[in-house]
Amino acid sequence: MQNAPTTSAESRSQDLRHVQVRRPIAFSNDLFHMALLSVLLFCVVLGAADRAAAKAVPDGLAGCDYGTRDPGAAQELDQFAFLIGNYNIQTKQRLPDGSWSKTVRPAYWEGRWILGGTAIADYWYDQPPVAGSNPGRGVNVRMFRTETKQWTNMWQHSRLAEVWTLLSEVRPDGLMHMWATDPDTSDHRRMRFEVESKDRWVRIEERSRDQGTTWFEVAFIEATRAPCPWVAPPATE
Repeated sequence: MQNAPTTSAESRSQDLRHVQVRRPIAFSNDLFHMALLSVLLFCVVLGAADRAAAKAVPDGLAGCDYGTRDPGAAQELDQFAFLIGNYNIQTKQRLPDGSWSKTVRPAYWEGRWILGGTAIADYWYDQPPVAGSNPGRGVNVRMFRTETKQWTNMWQHSRLAEVWTLLSEVRPDGLMHMWATDPDTSDHRRMRFEVESKDRWVRIEERSRDQGTTWFEVAFIEATRAPCPWVAPPATE
């Protein structure tokens, strides 16, 4: 099966390199898995408490304190440090005909150091934070495992009654690659992050329809650093 048609809307990514498909690595340590789930649930509660305490800040923002990285933690924590801070998000999806959606959907992202600066929690908001709003939201907890040289990620959204487990690693191309290990990953989906500058990064999602032989881009998230306290970005067409 051939890749979906290339359009001008995706010309920015023509020089991106695809990497060899890697088999997901299953968890062998149930205790670690359960501990990470506990951290995820704790972060959901903590985020709610932070927002309740910061009444002067529009709903959806926990404030401008991003925590501090533990200087004694593994050096690899710097691999995901670009997530720390507030970001305005624009997302696009590939349509069934192979073209890209013309409507850019805005969202919001916030990343913080947690657990004494040894892990990262990043929060996703389906809509930009506006006072009185109550958008759907999700949380990632990311921890680096020195034993496997990979990141263990757990994701939960307020509108989903399940927890997703993912693995991430920096590969020889210098990019952070991420893939789901649970729930079922038979849809052959993978993601990669590209850091364009200290104030901008992109997450690109790919899927395969031929058991991983060929891949095509289906969605991308463009993140641009936002001021804190947050102010609405200029309108885009």
